[in-house]
Formats: sequence, C-alpha cells, structure tokens
Amino acid sequence: MTKAAEKTPEAVKAVLKKPHRHKGIEYPAGAEVTLNKGQAERLSRREVI
Repeated sequence: MTKAAEKTPEAVKAVLKKPHRHKGIEYPAGAEVTLNKGQAERLSRREVI
C-alpha cells in the first residue's frame, strides 16, 4: 500500500476485472489495488473493478 493510500480516510481495496494502466504502470486483471471512493466509483462505472 502506498503512503497516499494510507493517509486516505476512505481507502477501499478492489480487484481489477480488466487490465488497467495508471501513470504508465500496467496493472494486470486480478491485481488488488487500494483506491479512494472517487477512484473506485469511476473505475466501477467503466467496469474495470
């Protein structure tokens, strides 16, 4: 978990359904990521999580 995620009071863990790229980093499907609520909502609308 990153330092930014540790400071986020509304951090949620999610497992990716599809491969995803963020800031040049490739995350494979099935990767567990820590997101804030806003990020989780955006990715769930796009059916990434």
